[in-house]
Amino acid sequence: LPDFKHFLPRLFEILATVGFPDDYPDTETVIGALERGEWRSWPADEQKAIDDFLRAFWRSHLTTLPAARETDTVISSIATAVDDMSPYLDCWIELADEVPAAVHFAEFLIDNVMHAALGKRLSNPWLRDRHEQEAQLRHWLIDHAREFAPRLEQAFLDASDEDVLAILEPAIEVARNTIPSGTDREP
Repeated sequence: LPDFKHFLPRLFEILATVGFPDDYPDTETVIGALERGEWRSWPADEQKAIDDFLRAFWRSHLTTLPAARETDTVISSIATAVDDMSPYLDCWIELADEVPAAVHFAEFLIDNVMHAALGKRLSNPWLRDRHEQEAQLRHWLIDHAREFAPRLEQAFLDASDEDVLAILEPAIEVARNTIPSGTDREP
């Protein structure tokens, strides 16, 4: 544990800047090590530093295009370390009117909506042992898809990059037609 704590600032610095060569170790391994290292038992100032980093890492991801890593990777990594995903999901809603955050939602939606709509586990295997966090992400995705539809449409109008448009276009239809959980209405 002392070695992990010693190297953690450098590991986080690499994650937040250039990334690891060949993505090894991967983001989930580095951030997931926090839970294995029982970081919630560390001194309060160290816990706050971890919380601050994870929130800044997420915010930076949501505001950056092209992103250094996939949205599914970043959010699943965070889910391996924290008990409550609400602050991260709230941040996504807060930034949803910005093109990068909308694009990241579109990617996450397309990657996971079929699993979520069928009540199946999300596609990222790192969530396998994080049942509560995975369920929180799954329900949030279904419950907020329609809310994001107009934001995806606006991002489509504001974007000019062909790759971004190719991500947003199918996500708009999916978001429009996703029925929130607990509803029996037709889309």
